[in-house]
Amino acid sequence: MKIRPKPKIICTLGTTTDDYEDLREMVRQGMNCARINTAYATLDEYKERIELLKSIADIPVMMDIKGPQVRVKADYNLRINKGDNIMLSFNKGIVHFTKDFIDDIELGDRITFENGTIDTRVIAKDKPAKKVTLKVIKPGDGNFHKDMGANVPGKYLNVERFSKKDVAVVDFTIKNNLDYIALSFTRDAEDIKKLHELISERINERINERINEGKKYRAQGKHIIKKDYEQKNFHASYDSNSSKEIGIIGKIEDQQGIDNLESILAYAKKENIKFGVMIARGDMFVELPYYKLAGYQKRIIRLCKKYNVPVITATGLLDSMTERDKPTRSEVCDVANAVLDGSDALMLSAETSNSKNPIKAVKVLSQIMREYMPEQSDYDTNATDYKTD
Repeated sequence: MKIRPKPKIICTLGTTTDDYEDLREMVRQGMNCARINTAYATLDEYKERIELLKSIADIPVMMDIKGPQVRVKADYNLRINKGDNIMLSFNKGIVHFTKDFIDDIELGDRITFENGTIDTRVIAKDKPAKKVTLKVIKPGDGNFHKDMGANVPGKYLNVERFSKKDVAVVDFTIKNNLDYIALSFTRDAEDIKKLHELISERINERINERINEGKKYRAQGKHIIKKDYEQKNFHASYDSNSSKEIGIIGKIEDQQGIDNLESILAYAKKENIKFGVMIARGDMFVELPYYKLAGYQKRIIRLCKKYNVPVITATGLLDSMTERDKPTRSEVCDVANAVLDGSDALMLSAETSNSKNPIKAVKVLSQIMREYMPEQSDYDTNATDYKTD
């Protein structure tokens, strides 16, 4: 009998993983891969965190770009209450959305923020001025702040696929010889195709830069200075099929991604792309009826198994452990079911990046995963074919 390996543990790096000893202990407790959420911080800060990690262990790094995801930018935090009207602009302004989707929304549409904790309705829009007025239905904790994620459930937003920062992160990934790029809100095979092409294009540009640099130094009778790679090693790592060396992770977060998942998987297989899928349950919980989440998770895992594509279950696995040192009963069951269903990796987000005890979160996750591995338990590992339509 073939024994399935224990799922990997992916940990999001952040302010609470910046201590050398803490990060080393997280690796010791079972962290196999690091994720960088590029919605926050700068390239310089990412580099510092990656260098710290690499001084401890040579484990893979996943750079998470935002793609078509919409966020809020603000010059200052706002306090909001139920019934308040708030005005936002698009692309620029004191409080604005990072993408322009004014043509895709109508009066009465629902827009949510901060994983659905803030709920609003569109009550007015000024297309020439690129502004929209929202009425607050649920204020959440009353704090309307920059970098919050925004969702328009049930709507296809015709927004740009990659921001300038996304492209800069792709360049950063190539330059620093990192392993994976995760694409938020992967909606269809075209999203994967465009990212694959972007990676290939930027790698080829970098190769040409290094070739030209080498010619310049040879013309001056000098040796090539080793900056990022030896020239020969750079060519060895990144040939004409170089974009396949950087893995792409498609983050499935809305109905479009779920509906198109099989065609996404088929495209990645056909093009021989190093590809994986992440079940990004945070935005999925907001975008879709909440009671369908478990069924969708099982469906996605089954499809990935059909195509022999690795699948990551993410978001909220041990959410209470951002503040507590022990998981809830439902969190234990959630992790156990993710393992039993066949997840190839589980990912911690705020549990490590913004947590009181990131080490304990990794330790607890590892303990639960070991308990429910098929070769170590008698639990039924056959997932039920749940109806999700």
